[in-house]
Amino acid sequence: MPKDILTLKKGDARPIPTGRPKVIPQPQHPSAHRQGQRIGPKLQVLTETMERQRAVLQQDINGIDPEMVLVFEVVGSVNNFIKAAQRVGMEWLGDIDSLAEPDDNFYNIDNQGNRTEKPVNEKLYLTLTNSVALQQLLSLWQRYIRGEQKFPTGFAPFKDVFSQLKDIRRWDVRDRFIATNVIDIWRELLQSRPEKIRFEIELWFRPTSQKRTDAEDIVRNIITEYGGEIIKSSIHEEIAYHGLIAECPAIMIQQMIDNMDDALINAEQIMWIRASGQVCTKSTIEDAAEVELNLPEEPLASPSIALLDGLPLANHVLLQDRLVINDADNYEDLYPADRRFHGTTMASLIIYGDLNTPPEPLKERIYVRPIMKPINPEDEGIPDDELFVDVLHRAIREIVTSPELSSSIRIINLSIGNPNRPFFNTLSPEAKMLDWLSQQYNLLFLVSSGNVNQRFYLDIKIGELKNLSNEDRQKVLYDYIWRESHNMRILSPSESINAVTIGALHQDSVNPPRISGTINPVLDGYPALYSCYGGGFDRSIKPDCLNVGGKNLYSHYNIDSMEAVLTAVRLRNSSGPGTKVAISNNGLNGVAFTCGTSNATAISSRACSNLLKMVRNIPNLNLPSDYEAIAIKAMFIHSCKWGEMGNNMMEHYVPQVVRKQRSNTLKMIGYGYPDPNHTLVCTDQRVTLIGYGNIRQNQQIEFSFPLPPSLVSQAVKKRLIITLAWFSPINPNGKNYRLAKLSFDAINQNVITKSRTDSDTNTSKHGTVQHEIFEGEHASVFEDGDELKILIQCKKEEDLLVPVKFVTLVTLETAPETMLPIYEEVQTRIRPQIQIAQ
Repeated sequence: MPKDILTLKKGDARPIPTGRPKVIPQPQHPSAHRQGQRIGPKLQVLTETMERQRAVLQQDINGIDPEMVLVFEVVGSVNNFIKAAQRVGMEWLGDIDSLAEPDDNFYNIDNQGNRTEKPVNEKLYLTLTNSVALQQLLSLWQRYIRGEQKFPTGFAPFKDVFSQLKDIRRWDVRDRFIATNVIDIWRELLQSRPEKIRFEIELWFRPTSQKRTDAEDIVRNIITEYGGEIIKSSIHEEIAYHGLIAECPAIMIQQMIDNMDDALINAEQIMWIRASGQVCTKSTIEDAAEVELNLPEEPLASPSIALLDGLPLANHVLLQDRLVINDADNYEDLYPADRRFHGTTMASLIIYGDLNTPPEPLKERIYVRPIMKPINPEDEGIPDDELFVDVLHRAIREIVTSPELSSSIRIINLSIGNPNRPFFNTLSPEAKMLDWLSQQYNLLFLVSSGNVNQRFYLDIKIGELKNLSNEDRQKVLYDYIWRESHNMRILSPSESINAVTIGALHQDSVNPPRISGTINPVLDGYPALYSCYGGGFDRSIKPDCLNVGGKNLYSHYNIDSMEAVLTAVRLRNSSGPGTKVAISNNGLNGVAFTCGTSNATAISSRACSNLLKMVRNIPNLNLPSDYEAIAIKAMFIHSCKWGEMGNNMMEHYVPQVVRKQRSNTLKMIGYGYPDPNHTLVCTDQRVTLIGYGNIRQNQQIEFSFPLPPSLVSQAVKKRLIITLAWFSPINPNGKNYRLAKLSFDAINQNVITKSRTDSDTNTSKHGTVQHEIFEGEHASVFEDGDELKILIQCKKEEDLLVPVKFVTLVTLETAPETMLPIYEEVQTRIRPQIQIAQ
């Protein structure tokens, strides 16, 4: 019989003891003389460019001082550079972390002093500079070149910047235009000969409203001269965002592509130019079956899940009376019933899970806020006259300002991604918005990692591929997607640091049919080939985990002598494979089979709703409502494990680079797959404790877990699982974006277990959840009455001005056959603590 989760004993918060400063080795860098040769000419070019701009501007407006966005590409990092840059009159715009290949000037060395080929950490400092500030910069540069050791007070960081400076340049058309992939999208759009094209512009966020107005006016004037217009302007100070939707004649779009001297793409006020209205989902099912269900009628509770998606078919037999729809933008008249595909499938999966298995519907309604509408015959997406960041903000504000909804909703399902904005180093405004909303309103966002639908061009013949064993074929395919990893990156906004990002497993309850010209590409329960991966911001773990996404077959030319080219297919039949869902294009009782990371996210949201009910029923916990979303996050990740799949991935299917197998596996499967019915269900041989609190920067709190005496001297296999979760406030301008850096340390964990599995301590500390699993079989050496100490710390961060809420869980288990009564022993030792607390 399942037993209750117990509560951890919490100590008082106290300052982190002062320790010896940690020395972080910096990469090797050139001498001042060499830097003078490398960087001096570039500074001269920048100065001449600034002077030319000033001369042109002063012909029109007397006394105006031109501005230029400077990029300092620094190998390593420099403390206090923001303050130093501001002292010379530069306006801080942000920074970007990156990696660069080593060269003869900048490289790392090993412990023996030998050069390595390991990439060097690089930081791009972005500042807005005028001619006065540039002259001050040149003055400091001359001091550095002359070898002066003492810089004026407050300017010392520039000495480190100059010595570590790999490059200094303008933020130019390469950054704001070419790197965003908008050119390829525009070229495709131009083939249909449109009159006008809409696109998004993200401006540099300026510190005052007047500067923001001035910057927008400059861009607006350029657009007007092109015969275009600004459709929408949006400012969100909380995430330092200033965006525009612009529309220009197609002829001017072609001019921007052809002429890199174009005024708009060279405007200093612009950070990025991107395609508009590209967040969408495809409707691909054309054949379907019908469903007959006899579900018991019972009162449904208020929703805990909000689905932000397309409009569902509300009167589908599986959805009827189970949805609370807020069509605030009046999309219903624009949404034919048979086009309500994605919202219908997501609602079905949240309510029932995979219909291939006997359905156990949620005993609550789900709240649906349509944010997409039909944008062409096949796709649903964010309208091109809306900014996705605005849509997200508005939808959540509608929830948190409603007394009824705000009291019940804790989980936000966002099974939407932008295929034209894969994550590379810089956070999207949508991800920043999710981070701010989650921390501000105590909401858990579950976001799909994104799907890719590319062909696989393999270096093997079809006949050879078909003759491989399942494991060898899987190895060939995973090797290919690792080589194509730049095309497999997670999609915006799934890089959000506070959200839980869900990838997909190639898994469902259907045995795929054997069809000539197709293959079932990987083994059941392994990462789906369509699922995006690759890690998140600041080397954090993304996706956080994988869940059931549905199997997908791949077709090939059925000629054995040809090179293998595989293409994902959707079988037009009523037997699968895939997860079985309600659909909108086969009447009011149609079902079909689909797959995708969207499916995995919806199934995860369903599981999280059940976790909310579980945490509310834990005796003696008394968890405040504003901790509930964090508790769901902690419990969901706490239930994740690699299992046999994860260990096989690490040993056989990720690049076998020495010391990187584990981190490469984390980039692909995160913490593994969730199994709440195992980890979070206590038994005689499994006991889970939970605790919560809030902590300020430079503080630590200790939790105690009583150790069961029956384990003393017992050489049995033991597993210890510890999870810590929180929502971090953000600094949206980039410097220390993740303000709350929490971590735990199991101080005397070695008395129970010694080997760490499924994770990597350093990597798991880069996000907003730390999850570690320890296993061992050695004889435990401790005395009755001893406790496991879990020390939670919040790193010193002066900009973190508010306490940070957190939840932590600890599970200790042995195999059932040991018959050790560890639950009873732990419960006996915490009972006096509970009685005293009461």
